[in-house]
Amino acid sequence: MSAATLRRFLFPALSRLFLLRLFLVTLAAVVVFTQALLPLHIQGKSMEPTYRDGGFNFCWRGRYLFSEPARGDVVAIRFWG
Repeated sequence: MSAATLRRFLFPALSRLFLLRLFLVTLAAVVVFTQALLPLHIQGKSMEPTYRDGGFNFCWRGRYLFSEPARGDVVAIRFWG
């Protein structure tokens, strides 16, 4: 394999379509991770043994847009204390 072929394989030409797709995927990821899927730090021992104190979980905010929480669901709330 020649050096030029290896260079083209490792560093392909960046077309406008590729850059547009990259921008759209990055924008979608930013929107999802800042608005819909929130990282949460678990505090307290009320959820043991399922979740441990000091653990980490993601909370999907869109779950209850069209329905109410049901028995057995884990509901994340803000607590200022």
